[in-house]
Amino acid sequence: MVDLDYLRTVPILRLQSAARQAGLAFRSGSLDKAGIISRLEAFPALGAATVAVLKRQEREGMSPPAPNPVQRAIAPVDNLGWDDDTPSPSPAPSPAPSPISSDPALRESIDAILRKLGDYVTHAEHKKAHETLAGSISRVAAAQYSLADRLEALEKTRPVEFHLGQGPSFPPVDFGGELTHEKLPTLIQVLLAGEQAYLAGPAGSGKTTAAKQARKVLAAAFGRGDDYQCLAIGAVADSFALLGYKDATGEYRRTLFREAYEKGHLFLWDEVDGSAADAQLVVNSLDNGFVSFPDGVIHAHPHFRIICGGNTKGAGATLSYSGRHALDGAFLDRFSMIEWGLDPRIETRLSRGLSSWLEAVRAIRAYAEKREILDVLATARAVRRGPAFLEQGMPRMAVLETTCKRGALDSCWPEILRLPAVDAFLKEA
Repeated sequence: MVDLDYLRTVPILRLQSAARQAGLAFRSGSLDKAGIISRLEAFPALGAATVAVLKRQEREGMSPPAPNPVQRAIAPVDNLGWDDDTPSPSPAPSPAPSPISSDPALRESIDAILRKLGDYVTHAEHKKAHETLAGSISRVAAAQYSLADRLEALEKTRPVEFHLGQGPSFPPVDFGGELTHEKLPTLIQVLLAGEQAYLAGPAGSGKTTAAKQARKVLAAAFGRGDDYQCLAIGAVADSFALLGYKDATGEYRRTLFREAYEKGHLFLWDEVDGSAADAQLVVNSLDNGFVSFPDGVIHAHPHFRIICGGNTKGAGATLSYSGRHALDGAFLDRFSMIEWGLDPRIETRLSRGLSSWLEAVRAIRAYAEKREILDVLATARAVRRGPAFLEQGMPRMAVLETTCKRGALDSCWPEILRLPAVDAFLKEA
């Protein structure tokens, strides 16, 4: 048991210092006294260690330091508290300089407090801890969320409820903590209207995730729950991947498209602009309400819906996506085109609170766009991979090279490393 009554009698600065020495990670100013005690109560081992540190300080005669007048001068920044129902903000600008490095007076005040704290440090181990803190005050000010902070922020995500004009109403849909793309309501409206959707967007923009989320909304609208599925395929080389075929014994081999069409599911055809032209012609018959399969004519289930995803709008290969084909005009006419760009809110969530990494990736992306480098670079997948690699102990330079050093950027990598946001990420301890 943690001695909470004792902790409540301890001055805030002593409590903060002892909690950090015990291993509790939090940003300066992000927790008040009650918040620290609440966190220690949630982690009994850390709470017991904090009490032990405080008792040891008392035995060594450490007096409580004076209250810190600038303790909360560094306001916490919540990178994950987006409201799913509000429009996406513009991409976040590069972070402002640390208030400590840009304000000499504030820095001097903090240095003075640190020197005052040093007057109370007598034990060699505590002295070393004080020197480490004094020498890295800028890093402390810019420190990111601890893992516990990030998990706490993720748990605050609430279910999303769609209000789509005069359309059908159904209970709120819980996406399990996932943020939704700003264009998801448009996609839902297209599908509920019985139409087919084409999502045109760059790699890593969340097209597949959107299809899975759309399935949940359609399942609620159709009253089918988990019985309603999202069946997905990628680029295909011929129409048999959709229609199926009869093998040498005459037995018909079904496909995911057949399952979705006949039994009424959502069908996702991703990378459609990398598929063969004869496969696209299968979709042209959907307006008839039936499709001729090798084993007979099958009428569409009323709940059947189709989403196609592509990196282009169907005009053919681009410098960024050289393996794409031009899509038939009759094929494109059967779809409602939705531009599916990168959503800044989702990128922020993928960064898991590591704002320095997110800004570095965005700086690389802006560098490539300014110089008209049209390789597929600095995508949302790079944003997602960075924090995961860091948690595995990968060095920051290796994280940067593994996720972003490719294509045309390889030849101009020294310039990339000099970008302020990239340099800040590499130097952040």
